[in-house]
Amino acid sequence: TSNGADLVRIDGTTITKLAQPADRLRGMGVDPKDGAHLRVGDDRGGLWESKDAGKSWAKIGVTVPDLDPEIGLVYVFAFDPANIDHIVAGTSATSAYMSEDGGSTWQAPTGIGQGHAHIHSSVISPADGNVVWAQGLDMDDQVTPDGRTIWRSTDGGRTFAPVVTQGSGIWIRNQIVLAAHPTNSDVFYFFFKANIYRYDDATGKVTTESGLTHEVSSAAFSPADPSVMYLGLEGIVD
Repeated sequence: TSNGADLVRIDGTTITKLAQPADRLRGMGVDPKDGAHLRVGDDRGGLWESKDAGKSWAKIGVTVPDLDPEIGLVYVFAFDPANIDHIVAGTSATSAYMSEDGGSTWQAPTGIGQGHAHIHSSVISPADGNVVWAQGLDMDDQVTPDGRTIWRSTDGGRTFAPVVTQGSGIWIRNQIVLAAHPTNSDVFYFFFKANIYRYDDATGKVTTESGLTHEVSSAAFSPADPSVMYLGLEGIVD
């Protein structure tokens, strides 16, 4: 569970509690070439690696830089589905950092906010690893309500540009679920209460569907049919 301390592996109907490398995990990546090779990031900016499907963990790389020792934290680690070494970390200090070498080095992007920004959610497109989506607060934006913005990168997370802002019927909450379309790098989804928002960069438009009864806590697409989306909902569904 993101922002929690429950790490389990599900094999069919068997659920196994795994060793926990840190108290609060902020994201997991799986090596596309080896399903037993995992990496997770924690809220203090550390990266951990398992090569035995989560039975044991070892610290790797260097801590995400420029985190305040008192309050600085990482909200999210986004791992490239096609390349476990490509990572974007969203922080409360300097917006975000990007790594292409499994956390051995980190690079701060440009284009997020006007100086001081928090990045709460991020996802790397399965269709194109150069496309990265990030949601957060531009603390210096005096126009957008609460500075709530979604940014897009087309160079792997080196530079970003704003694409969606809160307002005109669009609501963006902290640490929302972002779901990148599995085959179309222009399209991604985000959620607020009973609303499903779909953004298409080809048109620059957001469309909305509603009708959910609970808030969305996770989203995934069918590997066999990218038009099928699965949603995990908070609470008990009637």
